Amino acid sequence: MLTLHYDERTGIIRRTAQGLASPAEFDAHLRNLEPMLARSRARHGKALHLIDAGASPVQVKESFDHMAGKIQDTVAQQDCSAIVMQSALARMQAKRLTGHQHFCSTTEEAERWLLDQVSGDSKGAQNAGV
Repeated sequence: MLTLHYDERTGIIRRTAQGLASPAEFDAHLRNLEPMLARSRARHGKALHLIDAGASPVQVKESFDHMAGKIQDTVAQQDCSAIVMQSALARMQAKRLTGHQHFCSTTEEAERWLLDQVSGDSKGAQNAGV
């Protein structure tokens, strides 16, 4: 199951991924993600994306290949993703995705890392409420 939320306070897109996702489910999810990426980019100059995938296993190869291809067309190289993920195998798989990534142990750590990516920009820090 995939869920999305745009955090108005921080300008961070929060996504939760639990279990396996089919290509069709991911495509529907991506349609909702794209406008949030645009909002975060407008606010910070790059999208800030927190992915809580701590309860997600390694994805089926065919599904992941589909997801990776779609993400390459959607996520810009300057966008930042903080990924909460415990599994070393799932981390290896996720490293194939586009954008600047950082793996974290908790959502709090992930949020701090994301906000640090824009803290040098006074507008980003002001808009993030820090």
